[in-house]
Amino acid sequence: MNKHRTLWRRAGAVATIAAAVAIWRYESPTQAAAASPPTSGAAVQAAQATSTGTAAPASVAPGPAERRLDLDALRRSLAGRPDADAELQRIVAFARFRDEIAAYGNGRNRLPPAELAELARRILDELPEHVARNEIVPVQAEALSVALLTDANADPATRGAAIQSMHQQWDAYARQTVGPSPAQDPRYQDYARQSRDIVLQVQASVPDPAQQQAVIAQRLQALRVQLFDGASSPGAH
Repeated sequence: MNKHRTLWRRAGAVATIAAAVAIWRYESPTQAAAASPPTSGAAVQAAQATSTGTAAPASVAPGPAERRLDLDALRRSLAGRPDADAELQRIVAFARFRDEIAAYGNGRNRLPPAELAELARRILDELPEHVARNEIVPVQAEALSVALLTDANADPATRGAAIQSMHQQWDAYARQTVGPSPAQDPRYQDYARQSRDIVLQVQASVPDPAQQQAVIAQRLQALRVQLFDGASSPGAH
């Protein structure tokens, strides 16, 4: 059986573009270790192809998730473990990743396009590592990747190809590690169906293209919260 602990807590509708990030602890880690999540496939390469080459800031002030960590208490709780240092680093890295997700959600409607695309590409680069560590459920990573690739690729053709490739890669990874394809998850099927309806409804009712994107982003965000927040993938226990 898989042990499931929810680590993600909603920080507000705008901030939670990922909706929920759940942590899974597998009793058979060798299965996950034998498979690697997408890291350098066509989806990530397509996102990087539009990169401006701007490096991430060398030093970034800790975000809310990182500031909430009690490092002294964590060190005490990990004392005696042979992997104490590595586990502490993992916890801190995941908190920083959560802060990046929150910054991305908060900035979708106000960051300059180039800056938003750079942040989306950085999260795309880091996402597979957190899935490989069983910190993020593949179906949630797949839903998040759609939003990230949309912002990372200005060209519709490139964006469409990247999203299609991403779906194929995450589906293949999920089959090797957690069984059924994320596309077979009822929540993902609901998201795919309802998201298409949302796009069509907004396009038919909102004439301004810029306003369309803002409304679509808000409604898709609310849908992800509704479907994924606090829920585990089928088969998790």
